[in-house]
Amino acid sequence: MRVLYLGPVWRGSNAQSFRSAFESLGHDVVAVDTHAPLDFYGRSVGWRIVSRLNRGPLGRHTEAIRETVRDAVRSTRPELVFACKALHFDGGFVEEMRRASGALLVHWHPDDYRNPICTSTAFQSAIPAYDVCVTPKSFNVEDLRVDGARRVEFVPYAYDPAVHRPVSPRPGPPVEACFVGGWEPDRASYLERAAAAGVDLEVWGAYWQRLDRASPLRPACKFEEVFAEDMARVFSSSMLTLGFLRKVNRDRHTARTFEIPASGGVMLAERTDEQQSFFEEGKEALYFDSADEMVATICEYVRRPDDLARIRAAALARCERDRYSYAGRLDGLLRRIA
Repeated sequence: MRVLYLGPVWRGSNAQSFRSAFESLGHDVVAVDTHAPLDFYGRSVGWRIVSRLNRGPLGRHTEAIRETVRDAVRSTRPELVFACKALHFDGGFVEEMRRASGALLVHWHPDDYRNPICTSTAFQSAIPAYDVCVTPKSFNVEDLRVDGARRVEFVPYAYDPAVHRPVSPRPGPPVEACFVGGWEPDRASYLERAAAAGVDLEVWGAYWQRLDRASPLRPACKFEEVFAEDMARVFSSSMLTLGFLRKVNRDRHTARTFEIPASGGVMLAERTDEQQSFFEEGKEALYFDSADEMVATICEYVRRPDDLARIRAAALARCERDRYSYAGRLDGLLRRIA
């Protein structure tokens, strides 16, 4: 099948992993990077102000992206268009793609699109124009239907075996626990509790400079982001890898739910029914409801390395057996819609 992929193309992004999954399943894929042309908005304070005042990028910049997509539609004549968080495509443009190609039009949004920072007026108008709206947020299924979606498919997050795989740990003994992700107040509170309890901890990700200068967590922070194999190496160099949900996105599971076990990490994450449905508690993952429970679980399991090894192996086997990869997710989706 001829597929036109519209989304980011940097290695390690969830969307790019879907592109790779199409290719691994034998489809002919043409990719248009619809995100990099707007990256300068995030790199410049001035352009961020412009975007905030304009409620998004300037029209001339988004129109340039649409014109590139028009050219790709005309030249490739796709059978399926797979658009990833296409916040700058309105309903009129989506219908234009339909008339030009006759393709099945699919949109995948990785976040809670009802979160104001994860949506746009253009996208809201495009929801009824897509043939299929795909979401990893189970609660967004009904939201999308209410907003006029023709068809909604719930597809959980996944892992990319080319990126999220066991790698050799760093030399030396592992740290007791690690976390990879951006600063948020509730995450900081939990991690500060662990640091104050003396847990040997590493924290990687953006915005941790926002911690109070006196925070006991500061010595654990690396103040940089890690992706792909570098992230997997952090997981493999830690006895336990912590997983937090983004409350602003109403998360019930996240991409880390699969990336951690697939990379050979032992996941200790916030307890939800969805998380527990993917990995059995005590056998394939560990969970917590409070900071106290999180710290107690770390302190208990760092003294049980054999149990951690069994959990690690069982979770990795579950990833493979239940086809939690992007290719597995995509294959199931295409069987339902194509």
